[in-house]
Amino acid sequence: LHPRVRRQRQMCIRDSSMPVLNAIKQCLNLTDGKFTTEDGLFSLETVSCLGACGLAPVVVVNGKVYPQMTGDAIKIVIETIMKEEKEGN
Repeated sequence: LHPRVRRQRQMCIRDSSMPVLNAIKQCLNLTDGKFTTEDGLFSLETVSCLGACGLAPVVVVNGKVYPQMTGDAIKIVIETIMKEEKEGN
């Protein structure tokens, strides 16, 4: 079990997704087996299938699908979500 969070992030694990997974962990400072950020804003969950192989690697945040992610693209997504949270959106 992980603490309840406001943003849940899921991603499928395929060979091409490891750079994305590593970028997420780096951006959110998730190390040493941590899956939830200190502030409780993000929780990372890897899944074997999201049913969207043609769009892989895929990241889902609170039901919103982000297709064909790269390490750089997911950093922008994370930064945008953090900015929206600070602004109260």
